[in-house]
Amino acid sequence: MAQVGFKKNGEHAGYWSCYSHQPFSSPPTFNMEVLLGNIKVRLDETGDHIWLLQTDADYLWNYLRELRECQVIEDATDSDKQLAFEMVVGGVIYDLHVHWFWARLHAKMQPTKELYARFRDNINIGEALPPMYDVGLGDIKRLLLDTIHVRSLHLGAIIPQRPGFRNAWNITKVFEGVWSAQLKEPDMKRRFKKNPLDWCLQRLQEDPDVPNNLEYEMLFEFLDDHLQTTNRDDRARLDSVSVRAEDLGEISFKRTWQKDGKDLEFPRENCKPLASLLKRFYEFSQPYKTNPHTSLSDFDNKNEAMQSFWNEVHNRTESVLLENGFVDNEDDLKVLTAFASPGHLKEIQVERDALLATIKNSKLAAKNSSKPPVGSSSPQAPYTQEIDGKTKVETLQKDTKIKTRPAHPRTESAPNLSAVSSPISSTAVPGYKRPAIITKRALASIRAMFPSDHQESKKSIDWDTFVNSMSDLGFLAQHKGGSAVTFEHEGAGKILYLPPPASG
Repeated sequence: MAQVGFKKNGEHAGYWSCYSHQPFSSPPTFNMEVLLGNIKVRLDETGDHIWLLQTDADYLWNYLRELRECQVIEDATDSDKQLAFEMVVGGVIYDLHVHWFWARLHAKMQPTKELYARFRDNINIGEALPPMYDVGLGDIKRLLLDTIHVRSLHLGAIIPQRPGFRNAWNITKVFEGVWSAQLKEPDMKRRFKKNPLDWCLQRLQEDPDVPNNLEYEMLFEFLDDHLQTTNRDDRARLDSVSVRAEDLGEISFKRTWQKDGKDLEFPRENCKPLASLLKRFYEFSQPYKTNPHTSLSDFDNKNEAMQSFWNEVHNRTESVLLENGFVDNEDDLKVLTAFASPGHLKEIQVERDALLATIKNSKLAAKNSSKPPVGSSSPQAPYTQEIDGKTKVETLQKDTKIKTRPAHPRTESAPNLSAVSSPISSTAVPGYKRPAIITKRALASIRAMFPSDHQESKKSIDWDTFVNSMSDLGFLAQHKGGSAVTFEHEGAGKILYLPPPASG
């Protein structure tokens, strides 16, 4: 550890890093309710993600665009386009397996939670845990550790291809469907000092059971601390796809099962027909909701391709479940029924009717704009008269009279009381700016920092109130060590605050 830059206290003390707990802070406690709540949040989040992929064409299109930002897919030639879309299909199927993992973990935590409530008050420091409770916790821990280890394979494949990390790797094609990624800087000590984020993600791919490898808990704490203290540009390297990839502690690569010792895997052969359907959906230039000139045929084709893709995903997933012996699979397939729900089909019909009405109104407006307006000074029809055997064409024009008086007589009208009583709009007065709206405690903090008289300068303000008031103003407080605290604004800029020493 000292070789990669960690510090050491004395000759016999343990190693320490910047993510260690602050002095005098309470140690972390094991709370089953909090853990179960976090798992439920992840389960709902992944469920909403799968639901939106099935019901929102714009959401699916944008997500596919993010998946296609991988370097291997971007650099794919015309002959590799089919293979590139197979890889994109693999990313979508992977998200489905992630949701299944959270569902399984949530179901496994429920009986352990009951055991936790049963034995919580009977567990003393230094004594062994009750056997049933110990076995339950051991199963969950083993599941998470195995999941993290298997999931690291996906991390090693996705991180070198993402836009924020690809500059540190050399990716070469070995043969059809296989690429090799080599680090430009293999020295881990230099990477730790030069690029800590990349170093941490690389160490997370190692097996913690191997001697001299770092434990997952330490690496996750280091990663959490680095993301809190680094700059915005470094945090921005973790896009929505790589964030899901780095969250190893809570995401699995595949859905593991204890039945017959098998793992549920989606065969690659099933990705080929799905890739063709997904490619057909993606070939539209832009999502139809952002294009006002979308035709009705484009709308129908996009939704038909989307429905066909998810119907094929549902059917092939059901076949895979049955082939692996999972006959009771209604709960597993429930997440893949949103695309065919009556409510969603009704929403599509309503949106189609609205688009049809918009197209009709546009055509009617274009037709009316080509006609001369009523009352316009259009030329009169020609007057034809035959004189001496010749036809003489004349245009009848009305004599115009030049008016010397105003068209409307000037009269004294009553003042418009409604206009007088209405509030002044921001566009009525040049240079008018709408006043900023802040909370009461934020205003009190500002007055304490910038007192207007001698009485206000004597007032003090509680530290928690001050931090919360700065949060009301859009500032995020972060501890920088010692007594230094920074307040970073959502837009730009930050404030470094050093509290004065306590008097006494």
